[in-house]
Amino acid sequence: MKKLLGILAATGLVASTGSIVVSCGNDNSEQSNKTSIKKIEDKDLIINTKEIVSVEVNNPVKDSTISVKSEDETVLKLTNVPTKDTDGTGKFQIEIEALKIGKSKVEIKYASSTTSFTVNVVEQKQEVKDLTFKSGKSATDLINYLKTEKEVNIYNEINVTTRVKPENGKALQISEDNKLATSYEDTKDFNDEKNNVKIQGFEGSLIHLSEPAQTNQVIEDNTNAFTKKFNEIFNEVSELKNNADLDKFTGESFVATIKGANGESKFNLAIYKYSLSVEKEGDKSIKTSKSTKLFKLEVKIA
Repeated sequence: MKKLLGILAATGLVASTGSIVVSCGNDNSEQSNKTSIKKIEDKDLIINTKEIVSVEVNNPVKDSTISVKSEDETVLKLTNVPTKDTDGTGKFQIEIEALKIGKSKVEIKYASSTTSFTVNVVEQKQEVKDLTFKSGKSATDLINYLKTEKEVNIYNEINVTTRVKPENGKALQISEDNKLATSYEDTKDFNDEKNNVKIQGFEGSLIHLSEPAQTNQVIEDNTNAFTKKFNEIFNEVSELKNNADLDKFTGESFVATIKGANGESKFNLAIYKYSLSVEKEGDKSIKTSKSTKLFKLEVKIA
């Protein structure tokens, strides 16, 4: 040790007024021989699909116990999970199956070493299709209907505390020169940390439609997603059904949106599906709604 310090001093690597600590042992040897699980990246998995996840262990030990758990088994199911490393290779596979929309953390334990990764179960991306008018119907029929004050209410604020039509919107506003008299902007995400609610927003403002005799119709009724008049205009919407349960926060429903700027002579109409679920985030249960755009149409104001 003294000889090593003398060589360092002679070559100028040790200053006379400073100090240096030189280790003559291998402090990292214990760390390098430690059993550990290689990191597994978080991943997205499409609902109703399966995937094989490969696990590798540094410095494995024969017959080490193995355990793998899904934080939320209603979202993510694990199968073919080994319980022991009988051959001592430190290599094994687990099969994960996506059951419903949401997130679940997977915790892996090998002997005393642990690691985890999160699986985000998502819907398969869908092609946004064009809305088409029924025979004899046109943009004029749609515009006239959307201008009906007692049956149409347009707004761009999400409020999950009420189940009746909000009162802060109006029907479609068209000027005398056939242009939009107001702007219809995007509906932003709604996040309420106090009540553990996360609602994904929509492109455009929400269109609330009511039957003439049911202006306060509960939106999560297991009935047609849209009103009779709206269904009579388009080919694609009459088969869409609401089955959302806001108490349990499950199921899915549908909503129409409108987007356009004040003074424009056209607007974009869209149909969205929103899916409700309760996701686990640590020890919290988060009420979550995710939006999927299904149909679109550019409407020119004649």
